Amino acid sequence: MSTNPFEVFISMPYGSDEKSKAYWNRFYHLGILGLKPLIQGRGYSLNFLRAQEMPTALQLKESVKRLIDRSQICLGIITGLNPNVFWEIGYAESKGKPIVLLVADGVNETQYSPVLVAEVLKMTYDGNIFDDDPPQDASLVDFQQNLIPFFDIAVNIAKATGKPAVQYTIFADRLQSNLPGAIATAQRTIDLITTNLSFYADFDNFVHETVGKISYAFDPPIERGVRVRVLILDPESVIAEYRAKQLGREHEVYEYRNQLRRFATAFYHRYIDKENVDIRIYDDLPSQITLLIDDRVITSFLSRGQQARFNIHAEFSKDCKGVHETFEKNFAEVLANEKHTTHISHFKWAQRK
Repeated sequence: MSTNPFEVFISMPYGSDEKSKAYWNRFYHLGILGLKPLIQGRGYSLNFLRAQEMPTALQLKESVKRLIDRSQICLGIITGLNPNVFWEIGYAESKGKPIVLLVADGVNETQYSPVLVAEVLKMTYDGNIFDDDPPQDASLVDFQQNLIPFFDIAVNIAKATGKPAVQYTIFADRLQSNLPGAIATAQRTIDLITTNLSFYADFDNFVHETVGKISYAFDPPIERGVRVRVLILDPESVIAEYRAKQLGREHEVYEYRNQLRRFATAFYHRYIDKENVDIRIYDDLPSQITLLIDDRVITSFLSRGQQARFNIHAEFSKDCKGVHETFEKNFAEVLANEKHTTHISHFKWAQRK
């Protein structure tokens, strides 16, 4: 049976201390993301979108608005009566999105949930389910099975509106796109084509927090067995010299080549024993700096004189027309080009830690 994908914006608390942060991480990663395999065969699939921490409140607000604009359904967890959640629900309502609300079945939560949301799709649940780490299997399954019919209704409403989800999001620079969070939460595949790994292989700063633990963003998905393929510009190539000059480093070509080698080597040796990690060096002109993460594509608009991290970035859904030909096909063709692409282990400089 073919399935129609629906984007679902998740409006929920994040927690204010270690205990509550761990609780809400279990709620999202186990309770919500765990729904995906359970809805197979229902004629639709769900892609969950969640706001991540941004450098400023303004950036966070704009990111949230873009994600809600892009989504077709909103899931709001009003347990705790979080004011940010109600703002997001209000914005989703103004955009005509079907909204499913979840609220713990304690007296305070149900009694004081706003009157204006009382008649929408609202499910109560046992708020103690996610106290346990991990939650008890039976309680977790009951929570998810009870939630699925609400999504059935929301999907039908979304279909009836006939409004397709926005299939792209624009970010002013790489930091706003929250790449560490996107990578850390990947479930199946991560493909990266870039010139320089200095941004991605910064083990101390390219990090993501999950269940109260801060880790280098690539570590969690690689430990889960997610397939990671990385294509990096050959430091020895004439293209590397050309790129250095583009960046205004014509007198620092040697240093630029060393930087390419250093970060590629560090990334390689971190995962040298991981069979699900494939790192290759290419000596062709890089037409893209792009990440393909599960069903998402995040790419940079390249420019002269400026590193890609400071340029405009765009995120596309993989079902957006032209994405396959533009990004996925390009990555596959570069990877398959044996004349210009070589595994990193074949380079002497990569043997040095």
